[in-house]
Amino acid sequence: AFPAQAPAAPAAGTPASGEKSGKRKGKKGKEAAANDGVLRRLLAVRKGRDLLARALALTVPPQGTHVEPGGRGGQQHNLVLLFALLRNLRLVFDLPPLPPKADDVARQDRAEDLVVGARIAAAACDVVRRVDNPAAVAAALAAVVGGDLSPPPARDTAEDDRAAAALLPLYPPGAVAAGGGPWLAEVLAAVLVRAAAVAPTQGAAPAPSWPAAWDAFSPLLSGHLAALKALHASGDAVSAKEAQDAVPVVLIRAALPHSSASQRAAIHASLAQLTQQPPVSSPVQGAPSPAAVPPS
Repeated sequence: AFPAQAPAAPAAGTPASGEKSGKRKGKKGKEAAANDGVLRRLLAVRKGRDLLARALALTVPPQGTHVEPGGRGGQQHNLVLLFALLRNLRLVFDLPPLPPKADDVARQDRAEDLVVGARIAAAACDVVRRVDNPAAVAAALAAVVGGDLSPPPARDTAEDDRAAAALLPLYPPGAVAAGGGPWLAEVLAAVLVRAAAVAPTQGAAPAPSWPAAWDAFSPLLSGHLAALKALHASGDAVSAKEAQDAVPVVLIRAALPHSSASQRAAIHASLAQLTQQPPVSSPVQGAPSPAAVPPS
Protein backbone atom coordinates (compact mmCIF):
# COMPACT_ATOMS: atom_id res chain seq x y z
CA ALA A 1 0.00 0.00 0.00
CA PHE A 2 1.10 3.56 -0.57
CA PRO A 3 2.25 5.73 2.32
CA ALA A 4 0.47 9.01 2.89
CA GLN A 5 1.92 11.41 0.38
CA ALA A 6 0.64 14.62 -1.12
CA PRO A 7 0.46 15.15 -4.88
CA ALA A 8 3.19 17.15 -6.56
CA ALA A 9 0.74 20.02 -6.86
CA PRO A 10 -2.72 20.54 -5.37
CA ALA A 11 -5.65 20.82 -7.70
CA ALA A 12 -6.99 24.26 -8.41
CA GLY A 13 -9.14 25.55 -5.57
CA THR A 14 -7.62 23.31 -2.89
CA PRO A 15 -7.59 25.33 0.34
CA ALA A 16 -4.22 25.96 1.93
CA SER A 17 -3.52 25.96 5.66
CA GLY A 18 -0.97 27.59 7.94
CA GLU A 19 0.78 30.92 7.82
CA LYS A 20 3.07 30.08 4.91
CA SER A 21 0.44 28.17 2.95
CA GLY A 22 0.07 30.95 0.37
CA LYS A 23 3.76 30.86 -0.51
CA ARG A 24 3.79 27.06 -0.58
CA LYS A 25 0.68 26.97 -2.75
CA GLY A 26 2.14 29.44 -5.24
CA LYS A 27 5.39 27.51 -5.45
CA LYS A 28 3.60 24.19 -5.88
CA GLY A 29 1.29 25.69 -8.49
CA LYS A 30 4.28 26.75 -10.59
CA GLU A 31 5.83 23.32 -10.18
CA ALA A 32 2.57 21.68 -11.25
CA ALA A 33 2.36 23.80 -14.39
CA ALA A 34 5.93 22.90 -15.30
CA ASN A 35 5.42 19.21 -14.58
CA ASP A 36 2.18 19.08 -16.55
CA GLY A 37 3.85 20.85 -19.45
CA VAL A 38 6.44 18.08 -19.66
CA LEU A 39 3.68 15.47 -19.42
CA ARG A 40 1.68 17.09 -22.21
CA ARG A 41 4.69 17.07 -24.49
CA LEU A 42 5.22 13.38 -23.75
CA LEU A 43 1.56 12.58 -24.38
CA ALA A 44 1.68 14.27 -27.77
CA VAL A 45 3.42 11.15 -29.13
CA ARG A 46 2.41 7.53 -28.75
CA LYS A 47 5.79 6.53 -27.32
CA GLY A 48 5.24 9.06 -24.56
CA ARG A 49 1.81 7.61 -23.75
CA ASP A 50 3.31 4.14 -23.73
CA LEU A 51 5.98 5.38 -21.33
CA LEU A 52 3.26 6.77 -19.05
CA ALA A 53 1.50 3.39 -18.96
CA ARG A 54 4.73 1.60 -18.05
CA ALA A 55 5.68 4.20 -15.44
CA LEU A 56 2.26 3.96 -13.78
CA ALA A 57 2.59 0.18 -13.65
CA LEU A 58 5.94 0.53 -11.87
CA THR A 59 4.35 2.56 -9.06
CA VAL A 60 2.26 -0.46 -8.03
CA PRO A 61 3.96 -2.64 -5.37
CA PRO A 62 3.69 -6.43 -5.77
CA GLN A 63 0.71 -7.94 -4.01
CA GLY A 64 1.50 -9.58 -0.72
CA THR A 65 4.89 -7.85 -0.43
CA HIS A 66 5.56 -5.24 2.21
CA VAL A 67 7.40 -2.27 0.77
CA GLU A 68 8.77 0.35 3.14
CA PRO A 69 7.95 4.04 2.70
CA GLY A 70 10.54 5.79 0.60
CA GLY A 71 10.48 3.29 -2.24
CA ARG A 72 13.30 0.97 -1.20
CA GLY A 73 14.08 -1.80 -3.60
CA GLY A 74 13.76 0.38 -6.67
CA GLN A 75 10.05 1.06 -6.20
CA GLN A 76 8.94 4.69 -6.42
CA HIS A 77 6.00 5.00 -4.05
CA ASN A 78 4.55 8.39 -4.76
CA LEU A 79 1.44 9.52 -6.53
CA VAL A 80 2.91 12.43 -8.47
CA LEU A 81 2.45 10.72 -11.84
CA LEU A 82 -1.09 9.60 -11.02
CA PHE A 83 -2.15 13.12 -10.04
CA ALA A 84 -0.57 14.52 -13.21
CA LEU A 85 -2.57 12.04 -15.27
CA LEU A 86 -5.79 12.90 -13.44
CA ARG A 87 -5.26 16.58 -14.23
CA ASN A 88 -4.94 15.78 -17.97
CA LEU A 89 -7.64 13.18 -18.60
CA ARG A 90 -9.08 14.71 -21.77
CA LEU A 91 -5.62 14.92 -23.28
CA VAL A 92 -5.19 11.18 -22.77
CA PHE A 93 -8.68 9.77 -23.39
CA ASP A 94 -10.49 12.27 -25.63
CA LEU A 95 -9.54 10.91 -29.06
CA PRO A 96 -11.03 12.62 -32.13
CA PRO A 97 -13.39 10.49 -34.25
CA LEU A 98 -11.70 8.65 -37.08
CA PRO A 99 -12.84 9.96 -40.50
CA PRO A 100 -14.95 7.42 -42.44
CA LYS A 101 -12.50 7.56 -45.35
CA ALA A 102 -9.40 7.14 -43.21
CA ASP A 103 -6.66 5.11 -44.87
CA ASP A 104 -5.10 1.93 -43.49
CA VAL A 105 -2.25 3.81 -41.85
CA ALA A 106 -4.64 6.07 -39.93
CA ARG A 107 -6.71 3.06 -38.86
CA GLN A 108 -3.61 1.23 -37.66
CA ASP A 109 -2.52 4.33 -35.73
CA ARG A 110 -5.95 4.53 -34.10
CA ALA A 111 -5.83 0.85 -33.14
CA GLU A 112 -2.46 1.40 -31.46
CA ASP A 113 -3.76 4.53 -29.70
CA LEU A 114 -6.66 2.52 -28.29
CA VAL A 115 -4.34 -0.19 -26.98
CA VAL A 116 -2.06 2.35 -25.27
CA GLY A 117 -5.02 4.27 -23.83
CA ALA A 118 -6.46 1.07 -22.38
CA ARG A 119 -3.08 0.25 -20.85
CA ILE A 120 -2.91 3.68 -19.21
CA ALA A 121 -6.43 3.25 -17.82
CA ALA A 122 -5.68 -0.23 -16.49
CA ALA A 123 -2.45 0.92 -14.84
CA ALA A 124 -4.13 3.96 -13.29
CA CYS A 125 -6.93 1.79 -11.90
CA ASP A 126 -4.36 -0.56 -10.34
CA VAL A 127 -2.61 2.35 -8.64
CA VAL A 128 -5.86 3.79 -7.28
CA ARG A 129 -7.02 0.44 -5.90
CA ARG A 130 -3.83 0.18 -3.84
CA VAL A 131 -3.98 3.62 -2.23
CA ASP A 132 -4.86 3.20 1.43
CA ASN A 133 -4.54 6.80 2.59
CA PRO A 134 -8.01 8.47 2.59
CA ALA A 135 -6.57 11.96 2.07
CA ALA A 136 -4.71 10.74 -1.02
CA VAL A 137 -7.91 9.29 -2.46
CA ALA A 138 -9.70 12.59 -1.86
CA ALA A 139 -6.78 14.43 -3.48
CA ALA A 140 -7.15 12.16 -6.51
CA LEU A 141 -10.71 13.34 -7.06
CA ALA A 142 -9.59 16.93 -6.45
CA ALA A 143 -7.02 16.46 -9.22
CA VAL A 144 -9.78 15.25 -11.54
CA VAL A 145 -12.04 18.26 -10.98
CA GLY A 146 -9.11 20.68 -10.98
CA GLY A 147 -7.83 19.46 -14.33
CA ASP A 148 -8.99 19.56 -17.95
CA LEU A 149 -12.09 17.39 -17.50
CA SER A 150 -14.36 20.30 -16.63
CA PRO A 151 -15.90 21.94 -19.74
CA PRO A 152 -14.95 25.55 -20.46
CA PRO A 153 -17.34 28.34 -19.37
CA ALA A 154 -20.47 28.41 -21.58
CA ARG A 155 -20.61 32.18 -22.39
CA ASP A 156 -21.65 32.65 -26.03
CA THR A 157 -21.30 29.00 -27.04
CA ALA A 158 -24.12 27.44 -29.06
CA GLU A 159 -26.35 24.97 -27.22
CA ASP A 160 -25.17 21.99 -29.29
CA ASP A 161 -21.55 22.90 -28.60
CA ARG A 162 -22.24 23.17 -24.87
CA ALA A 163 -23.85 19.72 -24.88
CA ALA A 164 -20.87 18.27 -26.73
CA ALA A 165 -18.46 19.89 -24.24
CA ALA A 166 -20.40 18.37 -21.33
CA LEU A 167 -19.89 14.84 -22.68
CA LEU A 168 -17.02 13.13 -20.90
CA PRO A 169 -14.70 10.88 -22.95
CA LEU A 170 -15.67 7.90 -20.83
CA TYR A 171 -15.25 5.43 -23.70
CA PRO A 172 -13.22 5.42 -26.92
CA PRO A 173 -14.93 6.86 -30.04
CA GLY A 174 -17.40 4.33 -31.39
CA ALA A 175 -17.19 2.07 -28.34
CA VAL A 176 -20.12 1.18 -26.09
CA ALA A 177 -20.28 1.09 -22.32
CA ALA A 178 -20.80 -2.67 -22.17
CA GLY A 179 -17.72 -3.71 -24.15
CA GLY A 180 -14.09 -3.01 -24.84
CA GLY A 181 -11.15 -2.52 -22.52
CA PRO A 182 -10.78 -0.08 -19.64
CA TRP A 183 -11.01 3.63 -20.39
CA LEU A 184 -11.80 6.84 -18.49
CA ALA A 185 -15.07 5.51 -17.01
CA GLU A 186 -13.16 2.76 -15.21
CA VAL A 187 -10.52 5.21 -13.91
CA LEU A 188 -13.15 7.53 -12.41
CA ALA A 189 -15.11 4.58 -11.02
CA ALA A 190 -11.93 3.24 -9.39
CA VAL A 191 -11.44 6.53 -7.53
CA LEU A 192 -15.04 6.56 -6.28
CA VAL A 193 -15.01 2.89 -5.28
CA ARG A 194 -11.71 3.32 -3.45
CA ALA A 195 -13.07 6.35 -1.62
CA ALA A 196 -15.99 4.29 -0.32
CA ALA A 197 -13.61 1.49 0.69
CA VAL A 198 -11.24 3.67 2.74
CA ALA A 199 -13.99 5.73 4.41
CA PRO A 200 -14.10 5.23 8.20
CA THR A 201 -17.75 4.18 8.09
CA GLN A 202 -20.23 3.35 5.33
CA GLY A 203 -21.56 6.50 3.73
CA ALA A 204 -18.99 8.76 5.40
CA ALA A 205 -16.52 10.99 3.58
CA PRO A 206 -13.06 9.40 3.37
CA ALA A 207 -11.37 12.71 4.27
CA PRO A 208 -12.36 16.29 5.17
CA SER A 209 -11.45 17.47 1.66
CA TRP A 210 -13.74 14.92 -0.03
CA PRO A 211 -17.08 16.82 0.10
CA ALA A 212 -15.69 19.79 -1.85
CA ALA A 213 -14.18 17.51 -4.49
CA TRP A 214 -17.40 15.52 -4.78
CA ASP A 215 -19.51 18.67 -5.05
CA ALA A 216 -17.35 19.68 -8.03
CA PHE A 217 -17.44 16.21 -9.61
CA SER A 218 -21.17 15.54 -9.32
CA PRO A 219 -22.12 18.26 -11.86
CA LEU A 220 -19.71 16.69 -14.36
CA LEU A 221 -21.59 13.41 -14.14
CA SER A 222 -25.02 15.06 -14.24
CA GLY A 223 -23.91 17.22 -17.19
CA HIS A 224 -22.80 14.11 -19.04
CA LEU A 225 -26.15 12.42 -18.42
CA ALA A 226 -27.98 15.58 -19.52
CA ALA A 227 -26.02 15.58 -22.79
CA LEU A 228 -26.92 11.92 -23.32
CA LYS A 229 -30.58 12.74 -22.71
CA ALA A 230 -30.43 15.53 -25.30
CA LEU A 231 -28.88 13.12 -27.79
CA HIS A 232 -31.52 10.51 -27.01
CA ALA A 233 -34.35 13.03 -27.51
CA SER A 234 -32.97 14.38 -30.78
CA GLY A 235 -35.46 12.37 -32.87
CA ASP A 236 -32.74 10.41 -34.66
CA ALA A 237 -32.81 6.64 -34.11
CA VAL A 238 -29.05 6.27 -34.54
CA SER A 239 -28.30 9.04 -32.04
CA ALA A 240 -30.78 7.60 -29.56
CA LYS A 241 -29.14 4.19 -29.78
CA GLU A 242 -25.71 5.77 -29.28
CA ALA A 243 -26.96 7.56 -26.17
CA GLN A 244 -28.39 4.36 -24.73
CA ASP A 245 -25.21 2.42 -25.45
CA ALA A 246 -23.11 5.11 -23.77
CA VAL A 247 -24.87 5.07 -20.37
CA PRO A 248 -21.92 4.72 -17.93
CA VAL A 249 -23.40 2.07 -15.66
CA VAL A 250 -20.07 1.26 -13.97
CA LEU A 251 -19.48 4.92 -13.10
CA ILE A 252 -23.05 5.47 -11.91
CA ARG A 253 -22.84 2.46 -9.60
CA ALA A 254 -19.64 3.84 -8.11
CA ALA A 255 -21.15 7.32 -7.72
CA LEU A 256 -24.39 6.34 -5.99
CA PRO A 257 -22.88 5.65 -2.52
CA HIS A 258 -21.49 9.20 -2.48
CA SER A 259 -24.65 10.87 -3.80
CA SER A 260 -27.26 12.69 -1.77
CA ALA A 261 -30.92 11.71 -1.99
CA SER A 262 -31.60 14.47 -4.52
CA GLN A 263 -28.58 13.49 -6.60
CA ARG A 264 -29.68 9.85 -6.65
CA ALA A 265 -33.18 10.88 -7.67
CA ALA A 266 -31.78 12.97 -10.53
CA ILE A 267 -29.60 10.08 -11.71
CA HIS A 268 -32.51 7.65 -11.75
CA ALA A 269 -34.70 10.17 -13.54
CA SER A 270 -32.03 10.47 -16.24
CA LEU A 271 -31.80 6.70 -16.53
CA ALA A 272 -35.57 6.41 -16.79
CA GLN A 273 -35.61 8.85 -19.70
CA LEU A 274 -32.69 7.15 -21.44
CA THR A 275 -34.36 3.74 -21.24
CA GLN A 276 -37.57 5.00 -22.81
CA GLN A 277 -38.33 4.39 -26.46
CA PRO A 278 -36.94 7.39 -28.39
CA PRO A 279 -39.44 9.69 -30.12
CA VAL A 280 -38.80 8.27 -33.60
CA SER A 281 -40.64 5.89 -35.85
CA SER A 282 -37.79 3.39 -36.10
CA PRO A 283 -37.50 1.15 -33.03
CA VAL A 284 -34.18 1.04 -31.21
CA GLN A 285 -33.11 -2.26 -29.74
CA GLY A 286 -30.74 -2.92 -26.87
CA ALA A 287 -31.76 -0.17 -24.45
CA PRO A 288 -30.18 -0.66 -21.02
CA SER A 289 -32.52 -1.95 -18.34
CA PRO A 290 -33.31 0.31 -15.36
CA ALA A 291 -32.42 -2.70 -13.20
CA ALA A 292 -28.82 -2.42 -14.42
CA VAL A 293 -28.27 0.28 -11.80
CA PRO A 294 -29.19 -0.32 -8.15
CA PRO A 295 -31.71 2.09 -6.60
CA SER A 296 -29.28 3.34 -3.95
